[in-house]
Amino acid sequence: MHFSFIFLVLVYLTFAFGDSLICNNGFTVVNSNKCLKLFSSAVKHRTAEANCASYGGTLVNIRNSIDNRAVTQFVGNIGLSFWIGVYCLESNNPSSCYFDDDLGTDTAFNNFAKGFPNTDIGGCVYSATSGSLAGQWISSECDNVEMAYVCEIPMTRADSCAHNYNGYCYIMSHENSTSPILSFNDAYKSCQDNCANLVSIHSRRELSYIQGIYSPFNISSVTIGGLSTAPMAPYWSDLSH
Repeated sequence: MHFSFIFLVLVYLTFAFGDSLICNNGFTVVNSNKCLKLFSSAVKHRTAEANCASYGGTLVNIRNSIDNRAVTQFVGNIGLSFWIGVYCLESNNPSSCYFDDDLGTDTAFNNFAKGFPNTDIGGCVYSATSGSLAGQWISSECDNVEMAYVCEIPMTRADSCAHNYNGYCYIMSHENSTSPILSFNDAYKSCQDNCANLVSIHSRRELSYIQGIYSPFNISSVTIGGLSTAPMAPYWSDLSH
């Protein structure tokens, strides 16, 4: 398991090992490959997206019929439809429907009900939970409709780390014995002395997670492991891509 330690203005990345894949933050393993959490209180689509992002996640992304059935069973017959992580740009064209995790479109799989997607209604998408439409996807207006929703976060490795996300452990500097405020060079050296690195960020979801763990604190910025030797040529200090 990779571990990354986030500090007040610096972030460590260290390493440990483990085999057990788990879900944390109250999420449940579904279909052996997803960490899901149902929020039954109805909210607008934007609010649902923001709450999922605070966990470093998105609205649930469903890419095959097995996952679609598993998600429908996970939600159960709650009598409420729920937002899923799909947004469509064109009617009757699933290839214009993008997953919230930025990893492609619905070209390979979708479960739209007949006549959908229909962007004349709206670009957001929900899944029905009961009746003949159970498990099918339906278009919806985004800003004035409230529904339950399901969030999805990456699975991670079992560890006692307080901020365990996607196989990394993040620790803020004021939670560690090192000085919470250091220059970049001193922060980098402190990380290296602890077999770690300043954090490198590789997805929108990871960025949202980092922002989420800082949200309770009055902190406007943190140092990360980004460097640049020339304009438009940034790279990470841990040499990751």
